[in-house]
Amino acid sequence: MDEVAALLRETACPACGLEDLEFVLRCDLGFGACLWTARCTTFGMLFEMVSADEALPEEFSGPRESGACPGCGGTAFEPRIVCRLATRQCVYLLECVNCRPTFR
Repeated sequence: MDEVAALLRETACPACGLEDLEFVLRCDLGFGACLWTARCTTFGMLFEMVSADEALPEEFSGPRESGACPGCGGTAFEPRIVCRLATRQCVYLLECVNCRPTFR
């Protein structure tokens, strides 16, 4: 979790463009389970943290199953967090360092 939190601090907020996001555990939602969110410390905007399986179409699967990028065959990946203003969601992804497609 520390690695993902550090990565989130380097991720730009889609609303303000600043690298100013932090994890917030929300337990005030009234449905029992707590929810991890990313919060912009500048504007206070919240983004739901979702799994890549929920956020990406099927064609983005790849390296976790085979160990290689289906685009170029490379095996080096960098973790990345992508946040979208339209959905108010952030997702943790792997990106091929050779050809840069993003995978779950």
